[in-house]
Amino acid sequence: MQDKVFRCPHCGKEIQVSEALTHEIEERVAESLKLDHAKDLEEVSKKAERVAFEKLQKDFEIQIERLNKEKEEEAGRNNKPIKTK
Repeated sequence: MQDKVFRCPHCGKEIQVSEALTHEIEERVAESLKLDHAKDLEEVSKKAERVAFEKLQKDFEIQIERLNKEKEEEAGRNNKPIKTK
């Protein structure tokens, strides 16, 4: 079966119908992939941001606990009476 041919109204080039349909499908698929990629990229970015925030928060809480423990130890050392000979 021979493909039908039509002439482009803009450039005058003869184009087979199958080429035109293929090109249209390729454009649609490319646009769909682009949108999917953008969506996936946004989801991954949000997840990475959330994970980083949770890690920073955990590290901060650990540091606060350590500093509070050091503060208590220092207060305990300062409250002991000084022994003189």
